[in-house]
Amino acid sequence: MSTSKFRYSPEPEPHKARTKQILSQYPQVRNLIGKNPLTIFPLVGIVLSMIVVSYLLKDSSWWLVFLVAYTYGAFANHALFVMIHECSHNLLFKGKIPNYLASMTANLPHVLPSAISFTRYHRMHHVHQGNHDLDADLPDFWEARILGNNFSVKHFGYYCFHSFN
Repeated sequence: MSTSKFRYSPEPEPHKARTKQILSQYPQVRNLIGKNPLTIFPLVGIVLSMIVVSYLLKDSSWWLVFLVAYTYGAFANHALFVMIHECSHNLLFKGKIPNYLASMTANLPHVLPSAISFTRYHRMHHVHQGNHDLDADLPDFWEARILGNNFSVKHFGYYCFHSFN
């Protein structure tokens, strides 16, 4: 098989089988599954901390801004994207609207608004996982042709995908 072609697996989507296996082996894990509205407190806390840190660094030298952005900012940014992901699965609150509002709050420090579109495409990914026409996480054929199977090029393509979507 050529490395420029997609690899298709006849196997079923693995998440459900893996979940069943974990729950049968470790039934106590079921207690960790479900909505957690208390997540809103660290979400708001991280957003506020990013605003406060930005304000405190407003007159700082570029190297200090870079250092704080690279260390604290990267962790805070990732935590907020994880919380947007959780909101996309409606895992904070019971209703759709409160989860949308929480994800938009987590999205405030980011440069571009992406929480709602992420929710839409991420849900499509879960519903149509592996379906090349409908799974938004799969590259299109032309993207695969351009990026090929080179790790560095794929990494750059992945960066561009998340920067422009």
